[in-house]
Amino acid sequence: MDLPSKRSTKRMLSDAEQEGDFLNYAKESTDTEYKKDPLIDHKRIKRVSSYISQVLNIEQMRALISELRKIDVVYAVMAKVQFDTCLRLNELITYFPHTSNTLNPKFMSWGEMYTKDIRHQTLKFIGKGQIEREIDVDIQTMKLISDKYLTEKVPNSDITIYADRKLKFQTTYLSTKAGKDSHYKIDSDILWIKDDGTPISKNMYQKAFRDARKALYQKEILPLNINVRPHAMRHTGASLRLVKYRQETGIDIHIDNDGDIHAFLQGLLGHEKLSTTHKYIRTVRNQAFSNLALKTIIRNEDLWVDEMATNTTLRKGVESIRAKK
Repeated sequence: MDLPSKRSTKRMLSDAEQEGDFLNYAKESTDTEYKKDPLIDHKRIKRVSSYISQVLNIEQMRALISELRKIDVVYAVMAKVQFDTCLRLNELITYFPHTSNTLNPKFMSWGEMYTKDIRHQTLKFIGKGQIEREIDVDIQTMKLISDKYLTEKVPNSDITIYADRKLKFQTTYLSTKAGKDSHYKIDSDILWIKDDGTPISKNMYQKAFRDARKALYQKEILPLNINVRPHAMRHTGASLRLVKYRQETGIDIHIDNDGDIHAFLQGLLGHEKLSTTHKYIRTVRNQAFSNLALKTIIRNEDLWVDEMATNTTLRKGVESIRAKK
């Protein structure tokens, strides 16, 4: 029996395929060539038309942050920063700085922003396709990084979490084979560091999400149809900002208005394809976000509620702030 030969054709890479390719950020195209079997009815193959399965509500976000903190506080902080900024995984790990650097010579800490009464600052980075992009980073995002990671003390110690990890990075990690083979130097500007001094990699961050997801499934906090992974922070953040965009502009989130919506999301996410905008439109139209969409950036104390239960000082401070509103 003779079967027809497969034909070469192109398709767009999925989000998972793009994240799994470490050279993805050096590529200008997100298309790939594959062999299409003419005997298969490809019209019946279901394609992802929205990001509903990767958008979390506030209870799920709170539970995720809690599970990530159990693994390592750095992962919880990174997840919240990714949600706030909508950065891709590689952009978050590679380009979010600890201090000012060549790409961001005027980048400020939370303390500097607070002193100068600056609510947002610009972050420049190299995005997909090696295109230089910039976004605004909110002062509350910088405060989270400072309070929960940079200035938080190691238990039963006067040394901060970040200082302890940076010291281990310089004295331990750089002397290992992995450290010697890496591009890091003793004076490298590095923000995200594991508790043993190892710089956070994409694989480490992804594994933390897998472990947290497994725990949430076992506790039945997360339904099996929700796929929690790092990119879900970007999808969740972007979807909620689209809801906020509707509230502030009055523009209906509909395919008929895809031009204005695409311009908004393109500035936020940096994507080029209108089909990606259409997925976000379908997500917003089909998902009830309730109180999660009331603020563009979820208050930090809302996600660290488990800490408020045990930290008397923090709880009193939050209650005092709320009483003044």
